[in-house]
Amino acid sequence: MRPESAGVGRPAAHTRAEITAAAVRVAEADGFAAVTMRRVAAELGTGAASLYRYVHNRGDLVDLMIDAVYAEMELESTGRGWRADLLEVAREGMRLGMRHRWFLDAVAEAPFSSGPSLARMTEHCLAALSDHPASATRKMEALGVMGGMVRHYTDISIRSSVPEMIAAYATYLAYVAKDGDHPHLADVLAGTDPDAEPEDPVETLVRILGLVFDGMLGPG
Repeated sequence: MRPESAGVGRPAAHTRAEITAAAVRVAEADGFAAVTMRRVAAELGTGAASLYRYVHNRGDLVDLMIDAVYAEMELESTGRGWRADLLEVAREGMRLGMRHRWFLDAVAEAPFSSGPSLARMTEHCLAALSDHPASATRKMEALGVMGGMVRHYTDISIRSSVPEMIAAYATYLAYVAKDGDHPHLADVLAGTDPDAEPEDPVETLVRILGLVFDGMLGPG
């Protein structure tokens, strides 16, 4: 919604896309915390003050970085209905978050970030829901919950080894269940297979998110 660069001073030496790409390179190399105006300017071979001709502040730069990741999303209809289309968006979102490990930190700093690529994704999801009888409010709530779950499962997956984490948790629960003070926990554990292979985190997200959609939106 803003001009590409300030209308005063010397002609623009860089495009907004070039500055965004430089910021992303810094984040990919050294993490989100390394993204400062000075560091990005150095990546471009210019001074930090010159960047303010293109973005008002670091917050604007973060918005551009977030939107650059959303731009990578492959958004196509599965041909299998709205639920399959939304779950594929969730899969793609988790893949992107795991590919760009700085992304969750950026979203945590700018949770209400907006941009054309995010609008494109939202339009795709709403198009999938266009024939669904749920209200507009309920549809947007469902998309918000989907985004939160994608971020949560991605965060777990990139910050720890899921199989090791599950194994440690299961070992402790089994230990506690033997004390006689947790009968319901003991009953649940008795019905599980301790040797079962851990589910892929992406598919865990998709499976549980499908249940959430069933509860929030119904069959449609």
